[in-house]
Amino acid sequence: MLSAIIVAAGSSERMGFDKLFALVSGKPVIAHTIAAFERTACVDEIILVGRADSLGELRKIIGQPTKVKEIIAGGAERSDSVRAGLDHVNPKSDFIAVHDAARPMVTPEKITRVLQVCRTSGGAAALAEPINDTLKRAMPILPSRNQSTAAVFTPCKRRRFSRAIYSKKLTVFSRKRISR
Repeated sequence: MLSAIIVAAGSSERMGFDKLFALVSGKPVIAHTIAAFERTACVDEIILVGRADSLGELRKIIGQPTKVKEIIAGGAERSDSVRAGLDHVNPKSDFIAVHDAARPMVTPEKITRVLQVCRTSGGAAALAEPINDTLKRAMPILPSRNQSTAAVFTPCKRRRFSRAIYSKKLTVFSRKRISR
């Protein structure tokens, strides 16, 4: 069983408005994100974690029938929101995927692939895309197009790993690259 925690509790301070409710192709950004997980056959449930003041708006976006089992308030930090989501995951869930609601370009194929790799790689995997932007170091300023750098989203872990990581606020890194 795969449970997805979609975290939507950020403040969107840098945007100046709540980007999750910005319309893209006539629908809020978050609706696109939720729809991708709804359409993914291997996702059994979705836990949506939002800001306390946006829970009503989030409920309006959810269609019927839905895999969204809970819409709950998150915490001050992203890790607090993920931890809150973990508290509501079905106890029968074997795997947990965590995804940022502000990343609507995820697809059912990518979600399915992350779970497949998670099952065969020892229990953890993360969806990542190469960074095409030019990166610069602060001191000294050196342009860099580092091909080993990737933007990571939708990590998927065995349930026991997720609980351990978020209870201790640990960050886990691996340099092992899984082929596409």
